[in-house]
Amino acid sequence: MADVARSLGTISDGTLGNWVRAERVERGERTGLTTDERAEFTGLRAENEQLRMERDLLKRSLAFWIKESTLALNLDYPLAPVFQEDC
Repeated sequence: MADVARSLGTISDGTLGNWVRAERVERGERTGLTTDERAEFTGLRAENEQLRMERDLLKRSLAFWIKESTLALNLDYPLAPVFQEDC
C-alpha cells in the first residue's frame, strides 16, 4: 500500500489506508458504518436532540400552567372562608 501511495504522489500511506478501509466498509467486506448509515445516524441524533428540547419545553409549560391554574383557583375559591366582623 505504501508503494501505491508513493506512486500517487502527495497521498500518504495512512490516508490511502483510510480510504481503502472506508471502501471495504461500503462494499460490506468490513464491519462499520457506511457513509449513508453515518449520515442517517447524524440526522437521527439531531432529531433526537430536537425532540428532547421540545419535550423539556412542554414539561416546563405544563408545570407553569398547573402553577398558574392552581393559583387562580385558590384566589377564586379560597379553602378557608374569610369572616369579617360587623363594625
